[in-house]
Amino acid sequence: MFLLRLKKLMPITLMLLVVSGCEKTIEDGNYKYLDIGITKEAALTKLISNKVKSVAPFAGEIHVIKSGNLNEFDLISQSKALALNDHKGYFVKIAFDGDEIGDIYNSLVAQKATPDIFVKGQTRENTISTIKSLIAKNKKLTIYNIEFDPRWVDLTKITDADKAYLLDFNYWEYPGTENYSYYNLYFDSGKLKKIKYKWSFIELP
Repeated sequence: MFLLRLKKLMPITLMLLVVSGCEKTIEDGNYKYLDIGITKEAALTKLISNKVKSVAPFAGEIHVIKSGNLNEFDLISQSKALALNDHKGYFVKIAFDGDEIGDIYNSLVAQKATPDIFVKGQTRENTISTIKSLIAKNKKLTIYNIEFDPRWVDLTKITDADKAYLLDFNYWEYPGTENYSYYNLYFDSGKLKKIKYKWSFIELP
């Protein structure tokens, strides 16, 4: 009986392992063709020469703030962009231009629920105060740091404008050799500080 039950559970367990996968973090030395400490320009050159096809910026470490940890809001208070989400249709993306809102996206639900609560030119301080107030009233709301409208850069035909775009970000992401893995590159002061390699069990490192 036990063996029969175990046999039934094995496919589910295997599927969870494949989906969850593993992660490796490199903060010293090198990993494959990338050396910790190289400049963004050098890292980009390495990616191109090693036939990486595309790269996109991402938000780095994602910090999710909700009603239970509003005291940790400082973790995202200086982010370039934020997303407010109740995971049921209410969704607002806010991009900052310095200390003012530079761009906004509202889902249809958000447009009806909180019209004009966020506007271009609104100060960062006022925006954060408004967000905290909304979260305090609605326990389902979360706020987290994002890249407002990231785009993939085709490294097979990269332009000077593409290069300038990438070099403006401190976090890059690109797929591995297969569809089941990807790399995250973390830069600090213009130099590669950390590499995260994530993969499923379908593709081993």
